[in-house]
Amino acid sequence: MEKVWRHCETTGARGRTATLKVKFSDFELITRSRSVAIIDSESDLSGLALDLLKQLLPPKKAIRLLGISVSGFTDPEPDEDQLPLMLDEFSVRE
Repeated sequence: MEKVWRHCETTGARGRTATLKVKFSDFELITRSRSVAIIDSESDLSGLALDLLKQLLPPKKAIRLLGISVSGFTDPEPDEDQLPLMLDEFSVRE
């Protein structure tokens, strides 16, 4: 989880959805996800991951792999160089 958050910190990426991937000893794979307004800290991410994992406890079979990912990225700072879209020029008039 630290590696995922370190990547988010380095790139400035902030997402809305945390996804937990669980692979069991028989190679069955399941995912569970939860979306929030924004994942803005490592504690936000770890809290979501733990909440998702708690839904699966106690496991019915042995777990061989756990993974966490972040998606639903948001642009924290809009690009100020972007030109505004002038819709009035293209409006349909009756």
